[in-house]
Amino acid sequence: MKPENANPNNFKVSKIIYTTPDGSFSIAKGEWTEDEMNRFAMRWNGDINNDNDKGYPSVFDNPMWFQLPYDIKDLLASLIENSAPMTI
Repeated sequence: MKPENANPNNFKVSKIIYTTPDGSFSIAKGEWTEDEMNRFAMRWNGDINNDNDKGYPSVFDNPMWFQLPYDIKDLLASLIENSAPMTI
């Protein structure tokens, strides 16, 4: 499933900020409706050419986004803004 097609009711995507070259993983920025705060979230997209493959996470066959902790939003924003390569 393409990441832009994962639109659960509890997370309103404002921007897909990163997708791997093969399309299998994405990071997005958006509003978590439970607290109306902007957050980062991520998901494994599954087969991006098959809308029946909902990727992970999914709940009752509905594609979802995994919310990242709000406390690390500044760190993530800085890494994304600076495109800092990281060695693990």
